[in-house]
Amino acid sequence: INMCKFLGIPSVGVDPFLRLQLRFRIENLRKDDRDMLREGGLDTLTLEELQSVARARGMRTSKNVRILKKQLQEWFDLAHNQHVPISLIILSRALHYSKKVESV
Repeated sequence: INMCKFLGIPSVGVDPFLRLQLRFRIENLRKDDRDMLREGGLDTLTLEELQSVARARGMRTSKNVRILKKQLQEWFDLAHNQHVPISLIILSRALHYSKKVESV
């Protein structure tokens, strides 16, 4: 239930339904990542798009483009280069969420 809340998924329903919702969200994130990387990566995105992408992945948003790109580049590196499961990356983001955002 907490992971659903963290990702903005309504947490109403039985556990199997919530797991299915999480599975769909994670699959959509994978597809979104692939599309983004194929279309030119993070350099082609505006500040608003970067913030939206970060929010969808449970990251804090910033008005600093460099911070957003750094966070998202870490996400892409873990998810696609090091093949860390997205569910673990999301959980790690939840742990980092309580930390103060560093300035670059």
